[in-house]
Amino acid sequence: MSEEVIYRTFRIRQIPFGVTKAKLDQGLRTFFGDSYQEDFISTLVPVDGTYQCATVSPEEGVPEKFARCKPGQRPKSIKIPQVGDDLTLDCDFDGMTPLYAAENPQVDIIAVTGLAGHAYGSWRAPESHKMWLRDFLPKDFRNAGLDVRVLTYGYNAKLVGSASSSSFRDFAKQFTSAVNNARSLPSERERPIIFIGHSIGGLVIKQALADARPPDHSEEQRRMFNSSAALFFFGVPNKGLNNQNLLSMVKGQKNETLIRDLQEDSPLLLGAYENFLRGFTFDDCRITSFYETEDTKTAVQQPDGTWKRTGPAIRMVSTSSATWVSPNEKVYDQLPIEADHSAMVKFYGPSDEIYRTVKSKIQQAVEKAPGVIKTRLSRLESKPGQAGLATPPASPGSNSPPTSNAPQAGHISPPPLPAYSPPPQASPVQQYPAPLPSPPLSSSPAPPVGSGPHPQTPSYPSPPASSFPAPPTGTIPNSAPPNSAPPNSAPEEFVNPRPAINPGYARAQMKKDVRDGNLDAVLDLLKNGADPNMFNGRSMVFFAAEKGFLAVLKALRSYGASLSANAQDPFTPLYMATRNGHIETVRYLLQNGQRPQDKWKNKSALEVAAKGKNTQIYQLLKDWPS
Repeated sequence: MSEEVIYRTFRIRQIPFGVTKAKLDQGLRTFFGDSYQEDFISTLVPVDGTYQCATVSPEEGVPEKFARCKPGQRPKSIKIPQVGDDLTLDCDFDGMTPLYAAENPQVDIIAVTGLAGHAYGSWRAPESHKMWLRDFLPKDFRNAGLDVRVLTYGYNAKLVGSASSSSFRDFAKQFTSAVNNARSLPSERERPIIFIGHSIGGLVIKQALADARPPDHSEEQRRMFNSSAALFFFGVPNKGLNNQNLLSMVKGQKNETLIRDLQEDSPLLLGAYENFLRGFTFDDCRITSFYETEDTKTAVQQPDGTWKRTGPAIRMVSTSSATWVSPNEKVYDQLPIEADHSAMVKFYGPSDEIYRTVKSKIQQAVEKAPGVIKTRLSRLESKPGQAGLATPPASPGSNSPPTSNAPQAGHISPPPLPAYSPPPQASPVQQYPAPLPSPPLSSSPAPPVGSGPHPQTPSYPSPPASSFPAPPTGTIPNSAPPNSAPPNSAPEEFVNPRPAINPGYARAQMKKDVRDGNLDAVLDLLKNGADPNMFNGRSMVFFAAEKGFLAVLKALRSYGASLSANAQDPFTPLYMATRNGHIETVRYLLQNGQRPQDKWKNKSALEVAAKGKNTQIYQLLKDWPS
């Protein structure tokens, strides 16, 4: 949320390049006048070769000439003696703000705040004017001989009183532009980047990287994409968060759809999750995920209309939602933080134990980043037709590299987590939303990956303001016996509403689209009468489970696909999802009647998990009610 008035920090821009920090501080003293004699903390960082940006944190109170600067207002024009006559003052910190820059930076560190966040205040320690990205990290890195630049990014994601209808893709586009504007000089354009995201700030980073996936990207997107050396995510709701309290705060506002799309397992987030898996495949980009271990107090509206966090505490983002961003993520890079969702990025000082852990992880990434990006760019230059793509991980059990750049099912070794508490009974199946209107299916093959308005696939339809059509009425039963097809209780619009299409074409195309995770194409085939239970060597649910494409699996299920194996296909979907480490797919299959003890070739999914040391999946299967 916004900064408290007593610990406010201000931003001054358009400072001429020749002004030194000593001149800035002297000019501020003169500007404040005799009415303010307290100390203040200031920074002065170059923006480009022409201007600089300053942050100013008064240690006690607020100078009278700064007090008129209020959140949500347009920047003020000010004149400061010895500094400049055409300066801008604000306290919202929208856009990109440089907090520190070494004389010759080798790595950029860019932090993105979360929902209703503030680009400075959300990272600031409670009851302090100091902020670790500005006041602790630069000093520690300077002492370690590491030359970095640190920037923080803010955007309009406030909750109460918002008139914005921006979607995640809108946020991502704005962020991409800001990143490239901050890296406009030739010496900056291919400098390694370490991204830090808190809460939905991590979703904005992921969306920006997924949208930058080759081949349909701009030169600016290519540079950002190829320069991404490491990702640090704090409480990022990759698969959703507990949004009920947030919805009460935005009811009737234009941002209600955005907040609704944050619910756990929402179609939008599942699609974005898979888009990132398919779009950002650099296996040399280190991903570190921090998850909260304390509940967050809910906000309660006060008699004066304001909101305060005085309500019952809830877990905002679950551990499973905040981790496993990518198959490249390592168990040792999934770390708990003993704090709630908001406090997990607020550190008290250089001796704060959590800060020391975070600093150590970031320092390791900074030390390796120049070599990682240099090697990557050399590799990409040697393969100009594949610029921006990395070699995806090989499929489990394979000793040879993939033969194409299509994303492969990489083996994931889930981490040991606290004891899993399975639900007392199977959960209802989430009905898959009806697809948006699309052109009639033609006899030509589905468009290749990367075509159309969104470069990444699989992609969910993107109506205005990130909305998604409400699920139709009618559901599939809670569970189905593993050896029988589910009753066809799908709503009328899901029951082959159009004449059957050519079976041979449908089989070949459906297999390709399911294995590619091309959700839009799969939905188009199903909508035009393709049989979700068709076989092409294996069943379609087999291919979806094998790859871990949960959204595709749900789409097939909503159109009546059976999860059962039969004589033609002895593999069970649960067996394949377990073998390949797709825990969310495993959970969904269990909720829909697949049984851990069912065997294929004398091996059950439970035995596969135990043998493969899939600790998290093994615990889930072992504890699941039989």
